[in-house]
Amino acid sequence: YNANGTSTLTVEMQAFPIVGIAGTEWTRLLNGKIDTTSSPQSNFLSITPSPSPESSLVISFSNSLATSFKVNNFPFLFGLSQLLNDKWFERPLFENDVRGVIRREQGIIRFEELNFISKGRMSLRGNLSMELDHRLTGNLEIGVSAGLIDTSNTQLDAMFGPTEDGFRRVKLKISGTSTSPTD
Repeated sequence: YNANGTSTLTVEMQAFPIVGIAGTEWTRLLNGKIDTTSSPQSNFLSITPSPSPESSLVISFSNSLATSFKVNNFPFLFGLSQLLNDKWFERPLFENDVRGVIRREQGIIRFEELNFISKGRMSLRGNLSMELDHRLTGNLEIGVSAGLIDTSNTQLDAMFGPTEDGFRRVKLKISGTSTSPTD
């Protein structure tokens, strides 16, 4: 600890509930348990004492193998479930391949470098941020397994790009709030 300057502590987590870092507002959208992953640019907590103390938490994470990682309440999920006639897309579970970086600075929480994959179903890549007033911003690239998009469904076929790594993708701009996200 450095009383006259910034102190930096190494952070390591295993099966840590994301609510403990991001708070309940985020768990309406992203929920699960995480493990830290090795990265030289993250996994630290920095604290600067002053009359207005500052702190910064940066964590590279993967989902804990003990639990699934859930994505909830984005309008595009309901739309996908309707268009594909598959309820799984309303609340997709990512069980094996979840990665990203969480940054928490001055009360603002950012999920960066998100890369979630549920083989044979869906991928999600991008960045999301929530301001102090709970405003949500971000860009996501949603992939649906190419085999699930029937080219006879012209609406889906027109929305999604060509097949890449087994997925057809569409880019979405995310806004709104955690209780009422829009895309």
